[in-house]
Formats: sequence, C-alpha cells, structure tokens
Amino acid sequence: MADEPHKVQFASLNSFQGYAISEKKASERLQTVISTDYDTGKESTEDHRDRLFLQILLSLLAHIVALLGIFYFLLPLSAQGKEIGGSLLGSVLTITLLITAIFLKFGARTFCVNLLLATLGSVLLGACFVLGGTLSPTMIFMLAIPVLAATLMHSRWATAWTAITVGAWLLILVLENSGIEMTRITLAANIGTVQVLSLLGTALIVMSVLGSYVASNSRLRLAMEQKNERLDYLASHDPLTGIPNRRALFEQAQACLLRATRSGKPFALLVIDLNNFKQINDNLGHTVGDAVLKHFAQRLSTGFRETDVIGRLGGDEFGVLLEPVDDFVAVKKAVDRFIGENNSQVEVDGHTVEYTCATGTALYPEHGSRILDLYEEADAAMYRAKRSTPSEFTWR
Repeated sequence: MADEPHKVQFASLNSFQGYAISEKKASERLQTVISTDYDTGKESTEDHRDRLFLQILLSLLAHIVALLGIFYFLLPLSAQGKEIGGSLLGSVLTITLLITAIFLKFGARTFCVNLLLATLGSVLLGACFVLGGTLSPTMIFMLAIPVLAATLMHSRWATAWTAITVGAWLLILVLENSGIEMTRITLAANIGTVQVLSLLGTALIVMSVLGSYVASNSRLRLAMEQKNERLDYLASHDPLTGIPNRRALFEQAQACLLRATRSGKPFALLVIDLNNFKQINDNLGHTVGDAVLKHFAQRLSTGFRETDVIGRLGGDEFGVLLEPVDDFVAVKKAVDRFIGENNSQVEVDGHTVEYTCATGTALYPEHGSRILDLYEEADAAMYRAKRSTPSEFTWR
C-alpha cells in the first residue's frame, strides 16, 4: 500500500507527458492541415476534423465581416442600436479570431470548439436581453451552435450542446412570460428587416458549415475509394511484374470452370516455368533476375490473346488461361506461336541474357473437372518438359 501514492504520481506524470506529446503532434499535424497540397487519403479522422474546423472558422470570420458591413451601411439603425449591435458583432469577431489563433498555435480542437460555442452562446444569449427577448435576431443565430457541435465533435457533445441551446431558448421564453421586461432597442420599423437578415445570416452560416462538411467528406470519400482501389489492385496483382497474382489467377480459373460447365466448351490451363532461373540469380544477381521476370511477364502479356488471362503463380512460375479453345492441337499451336514469335533476350546492366522456359498444359474436361486437378496435371507436364529438353541459359 505504501507504493500507491508513487503509482498515482507516476500515472499522473504519464498522463501529463501524453498530453504534451499529443499537443506536439497536433501542432505538427496542423502544418499539414492548413496546407493546400495534401493527400486526403493519408489523413486520420482527427486530421480531417481539424481541417474542417479551420475551414469553418475562416468561413465564420468572412460571414461576420459581411454582416458588419450590412449592419453599418445598409440598416437605418438608431445610435443606441448601432452601438450595441456593433459591439455584439465585434465581440463575436474577436472571439472567433482569438480561438482561430489558439487553434493554429496549439491544436486541441475539442477544447477550441467548446470554447467557441461557450463564448459565442453566452454573447448571443446575453444579447437576447437587449434585443427583444424571443424577438431578438440572436435567438435564431443560436441555431448554429448545435450544428457546429454535431459537425466538429462526437455525438455526445452534439447532444449536450443541443440541450444547452434548447434550454437557453426556453429560459428566454419563461423569463419573458414571467413578466421580466426585455429591452428592445431595434426600431419598430426595422424589426421585419432585422428578422429577415437574421434568418438569412443564420442560413448562410449553417449552409457554410454543412457545405464545408460535405465538401470535406466528398474529398475524403474519393481518396478512400482511390485507396481501396489501390489496395484491391495490390491484393490481386504481383508487385514485381504487375500481372495478376496466384490468387487472382485461380479466381479467374474458377470463373472459367463455371462458364465451361454451362457452355460445354473446353479451356486450357498452362503452367510455364523459366529454366535454371536460380543460376541467373546466382551468377548475375537478383537485379538481373527481376529484370528477366518482368521481361517474361511482358512477353506473356503480348504473346497471347487479349481474352486469355496470365498470372504469376510464384517464383519463376507463371500461369495462362486459354479460353475458349477447340482442342489440344489448338493449345499447342498457341504455345508454339508464343515461343517462336517472342524475343527471349533481355539486356540488364551490360549483360545480354537469353533464357528458355518449359510449358505444361491441362485441358478441361479431359484432364480434370476441378481447378486443382488441372493445375496438378499442368504442373506435372511442365516438369516432364523440363527433363526432356535442354534447359540452359546463356549470357554475355
């Protein structure tokens, strides 16, 4: 038990250090958030919300400046109305500028959002007492508070600020109905104009917030779609050669099997292996070996029909699906044409490497009714071909 205070102090120290580290990371993250050149797909959820908050702050500043212009130059207000209204808008502008500076300096988005909503809500609520109570234009402006909370923070904060806003509205209503007199400095002739401008300003702010949210989410969704497409490609293609990998080739083979079962038309599976590829790696290095593999994959891509499917099964072993085919003779012609018409030389790092390959063939349904049976038959035929033909490679 004597160690408990030390444990508490140690835990508190860790919490403080973690807070400092998170602030440092937030500051570093904001350098990316405020930049115009960024990769949305690499943003975390917090980065995304930081960027959105900054966009909303800048939008609020622009709208407040616009409202100040309308207030001073377009509305016929009394001297008292201009003084109080100008002070109100000036206070909101100052608050927004201050919170923007804090956010850019320290990050801490949740703290800044709550500070903005608390100060903004207090100013708007206080203004209701001098701008006509329930008829005050600031009653409508308070609608932006739960909208901002829902957009920038978690749902529990949105629920809390919605309840606070509704409570503030009810407070003004109850006080007004209880006989407490609310000052109304707005001229009677201007009440309709002020209410319309209040509705318009509120609509613009809410639409700006929602517009920033939708635009930001659209960019994020597009980036995620591109990222998913890239991941799908990487999951189905060999990273070295860029052709389909073993899994993708076998999926295509299964699709071939289903089509052949329905149509009764045969298809062929070829297994092609480079001869003495280990010697290429051992004598010339893996850089040359990789170049040979990429060269051979390119040969396969151009050496068969566009409807045929090629893939890398692993190592120096490749597969080809020929669909449709008439018989084994047609398959042999396709293989002979590939071997005879394509260049088997590649130049890498001053070396000219000439290589050969061995091919095994299996025909559906003659050699099996399952993909595994066809692969095993073609693989065995490929090894028989290796044993019966010269398999040396030459280089100079």
